[in-house]
Amino acid sequence: MTSIKILFTCLSDALMWFFICGWLLVVLTVIGNGLVIYLVATRSRLHTTANWFILSLAVADLCCGLSFFPPMFGAKFGFYTIDLTHAGVFFKVSFTFFYCSNACVCAMTVDRLIAITKPLRYVSLMTTKTIRILIFAAWIAPLVLFGFPSIFMYRGNPGYTMFMEISRVIIFQITPLVMFLVATCHLLHIALKSNRQTKALIAQVRFNHASGETTIQAPSPTTSARASTVLIVLIMTFFNVTYLGGNYRCICQLTELCPFTGAIRYIIYLVLIANSAVNPIFYAFLKKDIRRELRCMFSCNLSH
Repeated sequence: MTSIKILFTCLSDALMWFFICGWLLVVLTVIGNGLVIYLVATRSRLHTTANWFILSLAVADLCCGLSFFPPMFGAKFGFYTIDLTHAGVFFKVSFTFFYCSNACVCAMTVDRLIAITKPLRYVSLMTTKTIRILIFAAWIAPLVLFGFPSIFMYRGNPGYTMFMEISRVIIFQITPLVMFLVATCHLLHIALKSNRQTKALIAQVRFNHASGETTIQAPSPTTSARASTVLIVLIMTFFNVTYLGGNYRCICQLTELCPFTGAIRYIIYLVLIANSAVNPIFYAFLKKDIRRELRCMFSCNLSH
């Protein structure tokens, strides 16, 4: 009865939108990532190098969605009692999964960069062993560098706790940001160079045609390369937006120089949850092969 009374009392609370939006994002996270996991795991045509990275990311995002908001909701409405501060298990488990998601995105970015910058060597570089190592590293690094060490945080050891808090921000929030900036600048440089070479070839073709010589077909950037470039730019942009609030939260937590209460706290939390909900759209449903399998799945179900 106490939980029910609290629930009805909070229905009139101005921050009830946070819980409504939160559950909506959790549902989208479960449906989107669940679909990706099902399709990649069950469709042999989707067993490609890029899709193994997407499968790993989908599993990490599903864990993020289920480990972050639902426990927070249950504790808020008194269904059970858990510590929601940085000292509690809730923070340590949920952010370990968030950082696994970040690491999976980094691994996927490495794969796409190699595909664009070294297309002729891609098959020899991205072997099954390499893929397994990258995915394994994406999961084990957050556990080793944050998950296990975080057990000993906030136990009357302010020096160690401060070191761990600063380390996690640098390793899992700032380093990927820098990596994405460097990767995007490198890709833009390659794109501009390729564009200049293409224009020069087109000009040569036109000159040869005007001179009556045999023309050659001017190459154009492949759809795959363009799609991979756009994908990495989307990765960088959305990651930066997502963890801009997260970095602000960490600064406030460590220095107490800025407010982190009320609406600001809940907006930052919603953006973190939205990251796991939007990832399937960016990294999976925009891919032609996964879209094809989605259409096939729904069309086959409707035909039956």
